Amino acid sequence: MESLAEAVVQAGQAKRDALERDVCVQWQEFAADRSMSLQVGMRTGPRGNRHVR
Repeated sequence: MESLAEAVVQAGQAKRDALERDVCVQWQEFAADRSMSLQVGMRTGPRGNRHVR
């Protein structure tokens, strides 16, 4: 089984360009003001009983 990197190299420039465009289009829904936002939820405390955002 080849790695993702090997598959990308073998794909050729035109397919790599198309993949880059497709990935960027799909990520647009997560972008705000040309930036990616990240929300992290975490539980703290001895038993994880506090929820911090």
